[in-house]
Amino acid sequence: MKQTALLAALSAALVAPAAAQYSVVAPGGLIPDNTGGALGVFPTAIPTAGGFLSSTVVLPADAATIDGIHLDGLEHTWVGDLQIVLFDPNGVGHILVNRVNYMNPTAFGTGCDFSGDYAIVADGVYEWPVDGNSLCNAGSSMLPGAYPQFFFAHPMGQWAQGAGNVFDTPMCDIPVIAGGTYELQIYDWESADVGSLDAFRITGTTSAPAPTCTQSFDNQTIEPGGVACTTGPPTNFATDNQWLRRYSPAAECGVTSAIVVEGVTFAVETAASPDGLGQPITLRAYTIPVGASLSYANMSLLTELEELVPDGTDQIITTRFDSPRVLTIGFDLVIEVAKTTAATEEFVYFPGSNGLGQTGPSYIASASCGLAEPTDLATIGFPNTHLILDPVYSTTFLGDSICGRSEPNSSGLSASIHAIGSDLVVRNDLTLSCAGLPADTFVFLLASQSEAISYPGNSEGFLCLAGSIGRGVGSVIGNSGPSGTFTVAADLRSLPQPTGNVSAQCGETWYFQGWFRDGVGGLVTSNMTDAVGLTLR
Repeated sequence: MKQTALLAALSAALVAPAAAQYSVVAPGGLIPDNTGGALGVFPTAIPTAGGFLSSTVVLPADAATIDGIHLDGLEHTWVGDLQIVLFDPNGVGHILVNRVNYMNPTAFGTGCDFSGDYAIVADGVYEWPVDGNSLCNAGSSMLPGAYPQFFFAHPMGQWAQGAGNVFDTPMCDIPVIAGGTYELQIYDWESADVGSLDAFRITGTTSAPAPTCTQSFDNQTIEPGGVACTTGPPTNFATDNQWLRRYSPAAECGVTSAIVVEGVTFAVETAASPDGLGQPITLRAYTIPVGASLSYANMSLLTELEELVPDGTDQIITTRFDSPRVLTIGFDLVIEVAKTTAATEEFVYFPGSNGLGQTGPSYIASASCGLAEPTDLATIGFPNTHLILDPVYSTTFLGDSICGRSEPNSSGLSASIHAIGSDLVVRNDLTLSCAGLPADTFVFLLASQSEAISYPGNSEGFLCLAGSIGRGVGSVIGNSGPSGTFTVAADLRSLPQPTGNVSAQCGETWYFQGWFRDGVGGLVTSNMTDAVGLTLR
């Protein structure tokens, strides 16, 4: 082993910035008149030859949603003349407004005017004037404000899907590509009416940066002297090594709720492989009861991931688990970087560290060096070797918990379910994670669009779902394992229902709950988590 020295101390740091609103804007311009009305063929060929208004904006690098497309200062006589399309960075067009009330070539659509600021949103306040609406006669103006998209009022007025690579895409299905360029195009399908747009805006929310919690005074500076069990000089080939830190989310990070364990940030002082192609290490996250001594017997594996570390020096690497897990109140988090390759494979690996101070111990375990359990580096002669090893986590969950706290189960805990990932249907990235389950028990998830409390037979818990209830979200019946947790990807394109799987739609509210096997007094029974409900976008 080798080591380094220095000084200092600092308390753990917590930074938990929230998601923010964004607004990106671009100038508008004139909307060219379709002189003669002969350009374009509705509903298959857009009238681009006669010119059209085009304006582009770039989404922020951390954009997470598109909530509104704003048409500021839109002026145009005869609303039914205009087709308004948003093109995403992939060149796919999404109709925002499609010739309001257009029925056929001799019925030109709604004849009142655009005059003011309009927004296209998923749940617009106002309705489009169709079918002879008396509020929008020729010469009058549509009320400015927020409107839903308008695709068509009559079958002959629907755009041929895919023509010109343009589609009737609901707002919640328009892809959000952070940092991407979006183009607004406005076409005038008829002659004699003119108009203009002052500005084009897209608004939405940004991703909430992951909060950080570290025990290092300085988690960016790597100093020579990392500690590892090796074959010794001159080769220093790594044997088995595990480097660990233990975090208390409540005491050290100021977090008083469950967290989503998403990944690990770790430092590498030196990594060298015999073939120059890098070397595998394993990243693990464990739970351990608050107050329990740090030992592998007291730790339960939450999740793990193998990472290929490239050859090099002074690297700081952040890696996300493929399967994030929820850590509930009452447990500490242990994160570990494990190097398990044999010395005969001739890998050199020293973890990144410094002597600039820490608020919690740095641990190492290595059977080859007689350290079967996590051991504080300070107790074996390395008091100033402070590992750079931090958790990546989130305190943000989707939806709302319903029904209140579940009934305690045989583990003594009340099981919970959390929704993480994204509630955007187009992303299909919703993950449901249960925690506080008995260890090594069977569990599956229920799904419904209705909620009500009932008490099923042979169960210690209560059911929060009602109506049509599907079993086996993600087509999985799983096991809680030693950590008492269960996580599944909810395929929004195939949610279970009694009559068969269905595809979820934006605007729908779905409720999810876990049902698991349990035992009370030697008798086999069942219990349930609480439930979570979320409205999809």
